Amino acid sequence: MAISAMRFIGLLRTRSGAWKIRRKLKEACKDLDRQLASVRALAVADSESHSPRPADFASSGRDSSRVFEKIRRLTMTFFARVAIARKALGLAGKEGTDPDQRYRALLVEHFGVMSSKGLTTQADQDKLIGIFKQMGWREFTRDPDDPTWTGDKSKLGKKITALKYDLKVNWVYIHAIAKRMANVDRVQFATLDTLHSIVAALEFEKRKRRSWNAPA
Repeated sequence: MAISAMRFIGLLRTRSGAWKIRRKLKEACKDLDRQLASVRALAVADSESHSPRPADFASSGRDSSRVFEKIRRLTMTFFARVAIARKALGLAGKEGTDPDQRYRALLVEHFGVMSSKGLTTQADQDKLIGIFKQMGWREFTRDPDDPTWTGDKSKLGKKITALKYDLKVNWVYIHAIAKRMANVDRVQFATLDTLHSIVAALEFEKRKRRSWNAPA
């Protein structure tokens, strides 16, 4: 609710009034953050050459990160998913290049079109995504419980996160390793040396599981 300038000055003269104003300003900032997130989401181009970036939705608060992640998932358009899948499968390239031609040939073979923009029905769009998954693409969705990595830990943190998804384990498993190695409750609190050790342990576990699944 809008207040007059004189009322604003009067409230500032009292401790309770100043607290109320700070609270209102804080709420207004949160609303502005939500509006900015919506604008960023709407700015995601509905084309094959653009895709939403997780960095566009970064925030400092845990609750805000959950809100931004929900917005990101809702705005992950079909075309953005196609762009991500093409890059992951080696089918992305400039027009006329071999990767691009292989992608166009796939579209012609299954749908009789040269571009995914020609897939106007939900059934065809779902079918293309299904084909990508059959080719080995795994759709990545960020876990809202992913730790926040800062400074020198960022590179190792991203590697640990990638290994977590490869091994299909949860953060409880990763935190337990950190607890056993360095007696810290959460992996992001570990030292750089400990993070290196955790990466080594996860990579060893990955190789071990791969050897189990290897044909005799």
